[in-house]
Amino acid sequence: MENIPVLRILLDQDQFDELYRELCKFFDAGDHSDLKRLLQGGSIDRKIIFLSNQNRLVEVFRRLKYNGFLFETSTGIRDWLCSSFMYRSKEGDRKLNPHSVWDILSKAKGEPSPKSRICKIGWLQYKTPRT
Repeated sequence: MENIPVLRILLDQDQFDELYRELCKFFDAGDHSDLKRLLQGGSIDRKIIFLSNQNRLVEVFRRLKYNGFLFETSTGIRDWLCSSFMYRSKEGDRKLNPHSVWDILSKAKGEPSPKSRICKIGWLQYKTPRT
């Protein structure tokens, strides 16, 4: 894999640890070190598998962006997510769909329901999208 984008998430150590702990619940233990490397702005040489629907993962990064912890464009976030992650569906492990990722990031279209949201952390509040 070449020219893999990196992402810079601006969190203090406590926030980083909390986000990492919450996200680890959705990855196999063998992927935790690669997940940490990605969240710290590093790169890895393979995609890691998110063990749930893609919209749950993408929506966390949408919240990071609008809460001021992530300063990438929606395009940059989409490219990073699609180059770094796969997700597990009923049909097996699948690549993230760039169009669906874009819709969640930019239009809040296809977001998980409130009870399905992950990383429900006080400093990472959900905001109802403006229509």
